[in-house]
Amino acid sequence: MLVVAKFGGTSVGNAQAFKQVANIVHNNIKIRVVVLSAISGVTNKLIEIFKQPYNNRKNKCLDIISLHENIISQLQLNKNKITALTQPLFNELFIISKLTATKSLLDQLLSVGERLSSMIMTEVLKQYDVRAIFVDARNLIITDDYFGKATPELNEIKFRCQDKIIPLLKEHIIVTQGFIGSTAEGVTTTLGRGGSDYSAALFAEALNANLLEIYTDVKGVYTGDPMLIPNAQVIPILSFNMMERLSKSGAKVLHPDTLFPCVRMNIPIMVKSTFAPDITLKILANNCLLITSKV
Repeated sequence: MLVVAKFGGTSVGNAQAFKQVANIVHNNIKIRVVVLSAISGVTNKLIEIFKQPYNNRKNKCLDIISLHENIISQLQLNKNKITALTQPLFNELFIISKLTATKSLLDQLLSVGERLSSMIMTEVLKQYDVRAIFVDARNLIITDDYFGKATPELNEIKFRCQDKIIPLLKEHIIVTQGFIGSTAEGVTTTLGRGGSDYSAALFAEALNANLLEIYTDVKGVYTGDPMLIPNAQVIPILSFNMMERLSKSGAKVLHPDTLFPCVRMNIPIMVKSTFAPDITLKILANNCLLITSKV
C-alpha cells in the first residue's frame, strides 16, 4: 500500500513537532512519501524580506536562519552533516535578498522554506531508523511559468514521478516539498499560498497512491475556521461539493484544489491531527467524497 502524507507548517512548527511527525512516519509503514510545508511562519518571514529596504534585509535573513538553527540544535542533529545541507540554502537566502524583487525571484526565495524543513525532517527521520531520502520537488512538479500561482503540467509530473520516485520506493521513504515546483527549463515556481495540499494530491495522483493523508493542527473539517469562529463545529459527514464550498469559504483544512487530483484517480483522503493522530476523518472514494468522523 502506498500512502502519501502531507504535514503542514504547524506540524513542523518546533523541535517537538518534528519529533511527533517522525514518530507518525516511523509507526506507519504504509507512509511512503512525506510532503512538507515550510516551518510555521517562515513563508511570511520570507515574503517580508523583499518588502524591506536593502539595508534591513540581512537582519530578516538572520532571523529566519536563527529560527532553523534553534530547531536543529534542539533536535540534536549531527552538526557537521546538517550544516553541509543547510548552509548552501542560507547562502542562497542572502544572495537573493540583495537582488531586485521580481515574481520569479520571489518564488525562488519562498522555496527556501520548504527545502529547509524537508532537509531537516529527512535527518530527523534517520534518527528514528527510517530510510528517508530527500527529493527536490522542483524536479518532479513541473509547471508553467505563471509565477506565484503556477499551473501544473500533469502528464510531465506523472512521467517524472513514475520514472524517478517509483524505483526509490523499494527501499526508501521519500521526503519532499509541497508548494514548490519548476518550469520545464528549471526555473523555480510556486503553486500559490496553501499549495502544499495541492502538491501532495498531485504526488498521490502521479504515483497512483492508495491514500492521501493530510496532517494538520485541527481535529477535522469544521463549519468555519476555528481560529476565527469559536463556535465552529466538526462536520461528521459531508459531500464532495460541500467540501469544495467549505474549502473556498474558509474551512482551511484542505486547499480547494486538493480534491480534484484525488477525485480524478479515485484516491481517498484522510484528514488527521498531527497532535491527536487517533482522531481521523475517513474519506471514502468512489468519485463521491464522503467524510465520516471517528471522534
